[in-house]
Amino acid sequence: MYAVMQGAWAHSHIAANPVSVVDHLLPKQNAKKEHQPAMLWRDVPEFSKVQLRDIEPGDSTHAAQLFLILKAARSGEVRGATWGELDLDAGIWTVPGERMKAKEPHRIPLSSAALALVRQLKEQKRHENLVFPSVRGKMLSDMTLTALLRRVKAKSDTPGRVATAHGFRSSFRD
Repeated sequence: MYAVMQGAWAHSHIAANPVSVVDHLLPKQNAKKEHQPAMLWRDVPEFSKVQLRDIEPGDSTHAAQLFLILKAARSGEVRGATWGELDLDAGIWTVPGERMKAKEPHRIPLSSAALALVRQLKEQKRHENLVFPSVRGKMLSDMTLTALLRRVKAKSDTPGRVATAHGFRSSFRD
């Protein structure tokens, strides 16, 4: 935007570049992103097997965390998943663009484990619309997954901190 306005000023389309004062008015932005504690990828299978294997009927939190790991998805995408987004026959999860960070719809194939999990949840009929409802029938909060990981003391690559839900994306990427 600065360059566009600077060009407009240079060609006398405007009297001054109004964007040039922004650096002086706003505080400096921290360009360095804070690392989310992630579980080492080698530890993820055992964690999934041990901590999340016995998902009790009605336990949306454990189910959502396992689905998040199985799909390497963002927490908000998983927590907001609806039955209408899942095609259990084709094994596809279609996340609409308005729920995606990039605002583009995604068609995500479901592994046999993810498909088995959502079929089990469908049989339990916990909610008409949400795949992973809270105990109050609403979308799970982001802190719910964090609290679960704290309760089970999920190991991370950051000393003194447990793994975060978002950190699992890094577990698979790095």
